[in-house]
Amino acid sequence: MFAGYTEKARRAVFFARQEAVQSGASQIEAEDLLIGLLRENRDLLPQVPESDVESLRTEIKGRIPRPETVPQVVTMPLSAKAKKVLANAVDESETLGHEQISTAHLMLSILREPAPFMAGVFQRYDLDLEEQRERLRFYVEPTLVQDFTFLRAISRVVRRALHR
Repeated sequence: MFAGYTEKARRAVFFARQEAVQSGASQIEAEDLLIGLLRENRDLLPQVPESDVESLRTEIKGRIPRPETVPQVVTMPLSAKAKKVLANAVDESETLGHEQISTAHLMLSILREPAPFMAGVFQRYDLDLEEQRERLRFYVEPTLVQDFTFLRAISRVVRRALHR
């Protein structure tokens, strides 16, 4: 299912699953994906001080509805919102002409339709949603820099931007 994802993106989804399991959830929520992203790649929100990251994770966790009883699940399905995040990440990757889905594409997807509480987070750190999306469009995961096909994709994006 995650064959087209970078290693960091796969780990972020793994961490999201781990978060959901530890909190007794019956499915992975979009907020779990955000927690997994913050755990895997701090560079996605560099304006948030390192000292605030744990409190931000705690705040996100507090907003995820969890069942009263811990379900006994073998597989951990994705909620409808989480599925939409993953589908939108594919769209973000394709729009930018990238061949793999990275943590930046996952974050772009989350920011495409941010949860209401994210507005408070952005306001608290004086972050502009569109500026963050624009920055992430040009974010490069360190492992991708070695991939020549990624460099070709970046050059296509830059050429398109110059011809607007």
